[in-house]
Amino acid sequence: MRIITVSREFGSGGREVGKRIADILNIDYYDGEIISAVAKNKNLDEHSPANINYATTNGLAMALSGKYFKEERYLERAAHLIDYAMSHISESGFLYGESKPHDKLSAKGCRSVDIGYNVEESVPALVKYAFEVENEPLKARLVDIVKAHLSLMLPDGGWDNSFGNRNNKWTYWGSRTSDGCVPMFLLLASEDKA
Repeated sequence: MRIITVSREFGSGGREVGKRIADILNIDYYDGEIISAVAKNKNLDEHSPANINYATTNGLAMALSGKYFKEERYLERAAHLIDYAMSHISESGFLYGESKPHDKLSAKGCRSVDIGYNVEESVPALVKYAFEVENEPLKARLVDIVKAHLSLMLPDGGWDNSFGNRNNKWTYWGSRTSDGCVPMFLLLASEDKA
């Protein structure tokens, strides 16, 4: 996915430049109006039929949008979504909810955990959110959550995805194709060197 950000001043014509660039490069164009429309869409929350990683990463997006657009309601929605995600951390420190409903247990009584999404998207979004809003208790809790996930990192940097509800998607080799966990580790290095 390609992302281009156009910073502009009021009256500079930046919106038109952004639209033109998007047309030329054949990529999607988003601005504050679209983000406002998304914020009103009730399908992008904890009640969404999608897996929990979407609500979790939406929490970070709402926080960033709230700070940028100075919209308190976005920040409130972000906090709600992040709280919802944090309520789905297992006793072992793993985010669960890659099922419908998110609290559903398997026939063997297990929670639906997707290590690939956790380490590449959801937990990094939680970490970035904690730093963005300067939530110290959340940072401290996330250090423990990240350490739990580190127990599944292989010596060569890949992830042990040999279990979970989507182990067929996040294979051993597939876990080397993205680096979404790196910002999480870099941010938390200031909190805990481990």
